[in-house]
Amino acid sequence: MIFDSLRNISLYKYLGFRFEKAIHYLREQDVSVMETGKHVIDDGVSVSIQRYKSKPRAECLFESHRKYADIQYVARGREKMGFAQLKDNKLTSKEGYDEETDTIFYDGTGDEILLSEGTFAILFPDDAHAPKIMAEGKEEDVIKAVVKIRL
Repeated sequence: MIFDSLRNISLYKYLGFRFEKAIHYLREQDVSVMETGKHVIDDGVSVSIQRYKSKPRAECLFESHRKYADIQYVARGREKMGFAQLKDNKLTSKEGYDEETDTIFYDGTGDEILLSEGTFAILFPDDAHAPKIMAEGKEEDVIKAVVKIRL
């Protein structure tokens, strides 16, 4: 997992040409005013604009993906995100892998980071993550861009 500020996102364009497209998009677009829903950026790169209220930790499941990396960028608000490396064996699969959604959900525990306005996390297939957790136990309105990058 990579955690950083949008002002530094260009440092990560060397992760590959699809990452470069995603990074250019996040630097050039004001995602906070975009329409909610999925938007195609390029072949193998899309963004989902989400608007929601953060939730109690107990309502937020860990998940991971096999075919895609995520860049989760908070444009407005704050949330905590749980994270755990799958290789650390802190998580147990709840159901199996869903090929259609490229998602596996887990029970277990991990660490947490605070994603505030202007910060992002890049998550790879070994990075289980539990997004949308309330910061400081307070519900907040969040606008977030989740960029999906096919690996």
